[in-house]
Amino acid sequence: MSKAGRRAGFWFALVGSLGVAAYRALFTDFMKPGFVPIFTTQVRIDAILVGCLLAYAMDRWREWITRHSRVMFWCCAPILAFDVWRYQAVPPLHENAAIALMVAATSVNPGLIGSRILEFPHLKQTVMFCYGIYLWQGLFFRAAFGAIGVLLLPIAVMLSWKLIEEPCQRLGKRLSATVRESEFGQSTRTLVLQQ
Repeated sequence: MSKAGRRAGFWFALVGSLGVAAYRALFTDFMKPGFVPIFTTQVRIDAILVGCLLAYAMDRWREWITRHSRVMFWCCAPILAFDVWRYQAVPPLHENAAIALMVAATSVNPGLIGSRILEFPHLKQTVMFCYGIYLWQGLFFRAAFGAIGVLLLPIAVMLSWKLIEEPCQRLGKRLSATVRESEFGQSTRTLVLQQ
C-alpha cells in the first residue's frame, strides 16, 4: 500500500472512531445504568477502527512504542479495569484505546507481565480458536439446544477452523505475498527507469 493510502486509512480510522464515539454519546444512553446493549455497527465499529489506528502506529512509531511500552501498559491497565467495571454494556472509546495500547505494549515487550501471561500454552491454544468460539456460541448457546449446545460448540469450532479459517489464512498469506511482490517489483522497475 502506498504512503498516501496508509495516510488516508489513518485519517479515515481516526475520524471514524471519533465520530462513532460522538454518535454513541449523543444518541444512546449507554452510560446510564440499566442500558440495554446495542450491537449495531454505528455504535460499535470504533473498536475495529482503533485496531486499524494501532496497525498504523506500529508501522510508524514502533521504536517509540517499544521504548515506552512498560509505561504505556501500566498507564492503560487501570483505565481498562475501570472501564470494564463501569461500562458493562458498550465499551467507550477510551476502553478500546487502552486495549489497543496494551496490545501494542505486550507485542513489542516480551518481558511485560501481560506478554508472559499471553504466552501460556493453553491460552495460546484458546486464542487460536477464539474467533470460532465467538462466532458459533451465539448459535449453540440458545435454549433450543439446551445442554447439547455445550457439546456441539467444540465440534463446530473445530470444523470452522479446518474448513473456513485455515483455508482463509492460507489465501490471505498468498494474497499478501502477491501484493508485496508486486510492490517490490514496481519499486525495482521505478529505480531501473530512474537510473
